[in-house]
Amino acid sequence: ERASQLLARLKDSKLVKPQDVDRWLVYLLRNRYTRTIAWQWMVDNWQWLQETFKNDKSYDYLPRYAASCVNTREYQQKFKDLFESKLDQPLLKRNIQLGLEEIETRVSWLERDLASVQAFFK
Repeated sequence: ERASQLLARLKDSKLVKPQDVDRWLVYLLRNRYTRTIAWQWMVDNWQWLQETFKNDKSYDYLPRYAASCVNTREYQQKFKDLFESKLDQPLLKRNIQLGLEEIETRVSWLERDLASVQAFFK
């Protein structure tokens, strides 16, 4: 519930400075307890993010920030669903492509090695 309250405040520049929105969003995306609600907020508010940050250097980082928290096939698909349609935007293209590669590598590594790493620590 607190994550929902915080996310609702991100669009109010009197409460959260616009230059801080991306940090708050990425912190919530990286937290396993708030990731689902933060991801949905990002999807639902993408138009606002685009309009607010399209002339800001942080706009092109958003796909990389989102990719940094993806470690399952489910979220890999969510990333594709959100960002593949934006590959025609020159400002985002490179970071979307990097995000897709980073996610594939991370998910494949986890699928390959997770069981042996968990067994090692038992």
